[in-house]
Formats: sequence, structure tokens, C-alpha cells
Amino acid sequence: MDRSDVLELASAVARELESAGASAVVLAGSHARGDAHELSDIDLYAIGAGARYTLRAMDGRLVAISWRTEDDERSALLDPATVGAAVPAWRVAL
Repeated sequence: MDRSDVLELASAVARELESAGASAVVLAGSHARGDAHELSDIDLYAIGAGARYTLRAMDGRLVAISWRTEDDERSALLDPATVGAAVPAWRVAL
């Protein structure tokens, strides 16, 4: 599965998540950074209220879906214990 296939799959899942109430969906992790390999999962973050974490198999790939509220993300950016991971993740998110 090449990058365009991954983006197409991520877009399809994003549309589904938006229909379920997500105000935004971002692609993060190795596929967003551009260093994914053939076994990398597809990491999606949905902004809104939903199941905290689900892992799905789709088109032969694992898709990890994490729901976060706007308040969760805002808090992560303000907390010294979590900002070190939150800022780099958002910098490369698509």
C-alpha cells in the first residue's frame, strides 16, 4: 500500500468519523511523518466524543483510532508532562 492508498483509506475513515460526530480528524504517527514501513498502522485522531481507542483491520492494514476532546488536546498542550509529545505530534499531523 503506497502513500496515496494510505491517504485514501484515511480519508474514507475520516468521513465515517465525521459522520459519527468528529469535528476534525487528523492523520498522525509514522504515515504523517513519512517514515512508515509496510507493517505500520495508520494513526487517526478524531476530535470529539467517541470511544477512547479502537483498532480496526481495513484493507489489510491496522487503523488505530483515538478520540480526544478539544479540552483533552488543550490540556495536553498546557501540561509540562505531556507537551513534549503533544507539540511534535501536531506539527506533523495531516
